[in-house]
Amino acid sequence: MAVVILHATRTIDTNHTIAMLLPHPSSPSQMPSLHTLSLRGKVQTAGHYGVNSDASTAIGSIALSRLMRTKDDGTVGRAATSPLGTAMLVALKGVLLRVAFASGGVDPNLSDANITSLFNLPGSSTKYQSQYGNFGALQSRLPWQTFRQLVSALLEALVAARKDQVGYQVGYRLIASTPTLPLDKSARVAIDALVAMIEPAMQERLATGGGGGSAASSSSGDSSQRATPPPQLPPPLPQLLLSSIGIDPTASLLSNLLRLVWVRIKRPLSPSEAAAVAAALDEGLSVLQTGGVNARQQLLATNFSNALSSQGGAWLWASTIEAIDQPAASIAAIVGNIVESCSTTAAMLFADAAMAFATEGQARGSAPILDVHRCSQI
Repeated sequence: MAVVILHATRTIDTNHTIAMLLPHPSSPSQMPSLHTLSLRGKVQTAGHYGVNSDASTAIGSIALSRLMRTKDDGTVGRAATSPLGTAMLVALKGVLLRVAFASGGVDPNLSDANITSLFNLPGSSTKYQSQYGNFGALQSRLPWQTFRQLVSALLEALVAARKDQVGYQVGYRLIASTPTLPLDKSARVAIDALVAMIEPAMQERLATGGGGGSAASSSSGDSSQRATPPPQLPPPLPQLLLSSIGIDPTASLLSNLLRLVWVRIKRPLSPSEAAAVAAALDEGLSVLQTGGVNARQQLLATNFSNALSSQGGAWLWASTIEAIDQPAASIAAIVGNIVESCSTTAAMLFADAAMAFATEGQARGSAPILDVHRCSQI
């Protein structure tokens, strides 16, 4: 059966597209709400979904991973080198130092430089004292048992904060951050709010016997992950794809579609590349559903799980997955593949609808009138 490729030319507001892609610093009001947007109407809270606390990864990176809910070293590494990630790590170091003094049992000469050294230690040093060492300024001022309790309390406090809108916003910003994205006032406010939440939480955990050590924290975190897996999308989306991309059901459809491309090219998109891909998605959606540019922009900005319940959103997602699976040497090639995949999908839907109407007409003994609007709803 010959397939007719349908093309439609559309233009979109680039600034609006970028704002939807990066609902970061400049527009916090556009950031999805953890409490109002979720896969099944509930906030998924079990497990930390970050790097295990006894891994060989640096403690600072483990802390960021708990906020970002990802184990991907590249993603965490990029965030750590961004202005936002750097500022977040400085703030966390300050929290740990203040809590250490408040809890007692540390040398009064414990310094910022010592805490910086602590953040560079592997997480496994909280499990194996030999990796923490017995010599050095840090080791002489911060006993190993106190060290592991402090780190455990910090990671547990971050996991708890990530279940709240305060921690969610910082984690979302870290995911969207780039090495060139400047730190603005709204980002600093978000960091301050997170600090205000986790500092007393750490003190409370230490005072009540919490922060009992990395091994317990790691095993309990892994256990809760086994008992309650991360939020997953309804079938037929492949589970491997979900885990490798890090789908966020509370983010917009556009944000998750752009993440597909991000994973495909193995690096974050630049603003111009993001605009080009978003324009292709808008063009592709124009042949998959009825309605004008406002309807398309509204669907692209919709919560991911809700967007997939619409036929236009579901077909756009499927078409994009098909497109990025094709060989492509550049963003321009990926953009072309997305438009062509959506057009091919629309053509097949149109052909299937035409065949269905022809069958109806034969059953009635008359030639049916093809309802194009109905075709678009299939």
